[in-house]
Amino acid sequence: RAGSQLLRFRFFRKECREFLESGLKISQRLGTEDIETFHLLNLGTFLNSIFKYEDAKGYLDQAAQLAEKHSMFQVECQVLNELATYYLARKKPDEAIQSLLKKQNLERINSFEIETETSWARLGLAYEQKNQFENAINSLKEGLQKVKETGNGVCIRIIFKHLGSCY
Repeated sequence: RAGSQLLRFRFFRKECREFLESGLKISQRLGTEDIETFHLLNLGTFLNSIFKYEDAKGYLDQAAQLAEKHSMFQVECQVLNELATYYLARKKPDEAIQSLLKKQNLERINSFEIETETSWARLGLAYEQKNQFENAINSLKEGLQKVKETGNGVCIRIIFKHLGSCY
């Protein structure tokens, strides 16, 4: 997963997408659905990062189905987090909230945390889109606590910006 994030720094967008799609095709030919799930997630994440949201959504939906089928709960949480990015970009805060709350429930049931600071930040942004500023502030504050643990500088900047906006 980390390697896929670095590809965009090494390759141009088109090359990076082709590389990720090649990995997906190989995993499909080999019939390794667990590996295919990771490739679908990586493609969805990459496409979200270059604002190709509709393309990303298709890959993320497929990844969510496979992750659920194979009980890959941590991967499913990552997919739900990326789906929230898609929903926020498309101004669908209810769907983003639903996705993030499902992610939090999976984490609670399975006793792990995946990218919690970004999840709380996205939840705050979704509530902000709905003009539910009290909920947005509470979510962003929770995200602020988590971001202090991880040191995610980009996330803390976003949280402060939106906290100020909500106040």
